[in-house]
Amino acid sequence: MSEYRVKDLIAKLQTLDPELPVLLQSDPEGNGFFWASGVDDEAWVTPDSVENDRTYAVYGEDDIKNDEGAVDPDYVKVAIIFP
Repeated sequence: MSEYRVKDLIAKLQTLDPELPVLLQSDPEGNGFFWASGVDDEAWVTPDSVENDRTYAVYGEDDIKNDEGAVDPDYVKVAIIFP
């Protein structure tokens, strides 16, 4: 899992002109770009995603609640910036 956190993103963004548009790079090599259109802060990834560089399984809160109605503590809450 990346060590880059929301606090790191905020620190960097605070140094920029707040009127700049946001462009997302599709991969580290720059093989594509997408305009950012929002942020989802109610998403979770599978525990195995934490150990890998990529994840393909992202869940909403209702998808990972246990029988008692609590979020399964094995899942990791993430912020997703989406195009």
